[in-house]
Amino acid sequence: MNSHSVRALPVYLLLVACVACSDSKSPMDSLDAGVDSTFAVDAPIDGLIDDRAVDDGPRCACVSNSDCSDGLFCNGDETCAGCAAGCVPGVPVACTPDSACDEATDACVASTCELRTLFYRDADGDGFGQTSMVAYECSAPADYVQSAGDCDDADALANPLATEVCDGTRDDDCDGTIDERCPCTTGATRVCGVASGRCTRGTQSCAGVWSDCAGATRPVPEACNGIDDDCDGAIDEAPEGAAACGGALCTAGACALRVIAGVSMSRDSSAVWTNDGALLIAGNAPGDSVTTVTSSVVPVRIGASADVLGAATSTGGVFGATRSRDGWLHFWGAFTYPGELAREPSLRTAGTSGATSFALGGGHACFVRAGRALCLGSNSFGELGDGTFDRRSAPVEASTIADAVEVVALSNTSCIRVRSGAVFCWGAGGRGELGNGSLTPSVNVPVRVSGLDDAIDLAAGEGHVCALRASGSLVCWGDNTFGQLGDGSRVARDAPRAVGVALPGGVRLPETLGSTSTCVLVGDGSVRCWGRNEDGELGDDTGIDSLAGVRVNGLTARVGLAGGASAWCAWSRERVDCWGRSDAGALGDGTNTRRFAPVRMLDVP
Repeated sequence: MNSHSVRALPVYLLLVACVACSDSKSPMDSLDAGVDSTFAVDAPIDGLIDDRAVDDGPRCACVSNSDCSDGLFCNGDETCAGCAAGCVPGVPVACTPDSACDEATDACVASTCELRTLFYRDADGDGFGQTSMVAYECSAPADYVQSAGDCDDADALANPLATEVCDGTRDDDCDGTIDERCPCTTGATRVCGVASGRCTRGTQSCAGVWSDCAGATRPVPEACNGIDDDCDGAIDEAPEGAAACGGALCTAGACALRVIAGVSMSRDSSAVWTNDGALLIAGNAPGDSVTTVTSSVVPVRIGASADVLGAATSTGGVFGATRSRDGWLHFWGAFTYPGELAREPSLRTAGTSGATSFALGGGHACFVRAGRALCLGSNSFGELGDGTFDRRSAPVEASTIADAVEVVALSNTSCIRVRSGAVFCWGAGGRGELGNGSLTPSVNVPVRVSGLDDAIDLAAGEGHVCALRASGSLVCWGDNTFGQLGDGSRVARDAPRAVGVALPGGVRLPETLGSTSTCVLVGDGSVRCWGRNEDGELGDDTGIDSLAGVRVNGLTARVGLAGGASAWCAWSRERVDCWGRSDAGALGDGTNTRRFAPVRMLDVP
């Protein structure tokens, strides 16, 4: 590798050029007699340099690093490993988090991508990657995936969704324990887990079968905190440390710059979380007890936690949840349901460890753990999916489906997307929310959404759902009173219908949909909306409903979007802009004034 502004030719090519311009003799003829030089012309050019200047001695593939250089920058410095071993390829250049090495210009160039994601190398193709090989990119490189946790990336049979095999040799399901729930001698115990970084060993005990690894501290995604969180022997390593900081540098256990990591909305509040784990809420927030709320027209920090990886607020606006870095859900809110809710997200909710995707409905919550969907809370319409209509204060498994990757929640309905792209829903269906071609009032077990087998993302509002297909097209179903399905009508749909709104440059779904409106991000980072606009939900400064879709005023280069009951927020790393109804101050602009075009949320990040 040489400077990307000047590309040097390898030494032996320069020498060949000299031979071509000579009219009589080899440039090596001028070497002093008796001197055995290792430099000579490679003629014919075969990749080897002959030591023939005097005695036709041993042949060398290279004698210095310059013999190996290809003159390119992005693929790294080639080196010479010795006469016999030859040239060693370079290590590709790692640019800064905000730039990438462009092969066309052979230089690090600033990226146009606003939001990078951490991807993990999936060598065995089982859908899970290894934490020791990562890429922090705008989109997934070849053979990289977003899901980590593979404990043996050379064997597709070992992954977090696998079934443990009782062979005494391997942790098949990658939970840190070998042969749990396998037969053993009652009363026996053994040490399990690893002792590295934050991780500590635990103990398995036998009561006919081996237990889980009790007392062990297990790996979690690497944070920027001066601790080896993922127990790989490195602390705050890049790019994981940078990912934890939203792309900012991680220095001495602290993010160099606070940036916005995400936003969620409910009926009367907005929750903002940042790359350093802070949670701020505008509008109604938990008060002095679990039965009261306080309101603020600007975002206020909730609790002392600095470990928030994600947040959600219920469609009814009465409770919220955060997911901490260790995979636990922390419920909090204005009343004591579901389960025991706290005034702030400081206490773990029992039974929710290992949660990945999670969502909150009107009075229930669902989450995905190791491919299973679990729910708790109200169940009047069967929204928990456990085959009953019984209210649950602890999580119950929603179905026997074992490969769920995403869950969304409507007011009284739940839906999951599985790895194959199929979608299943359960709960209330009187407005077509189930998407199975019927208007069944309620179903307490999952039913498959009709004609949808290639979904790659989901979003839900109070009564409708939208799915992004692998082709890039968008479909929606459910309530359509205000044209929020985007099919040009106001007719409820009990099965997916194609969105007819023009969406230039690709589509990205929001975290959640509005109650009676739908908005999406398009290719240039601007926002398109359709449906109800009485409270300014469409953000075009008109207040007029639209079936055809409108562009939200003044927004570009946004990386995320979330809808509440009658309001929306869009964000970049540096700011949040919101529009719509703000009775409790949910827009965070210092007022409770309804806004028909975006206004900036104050005091974030």
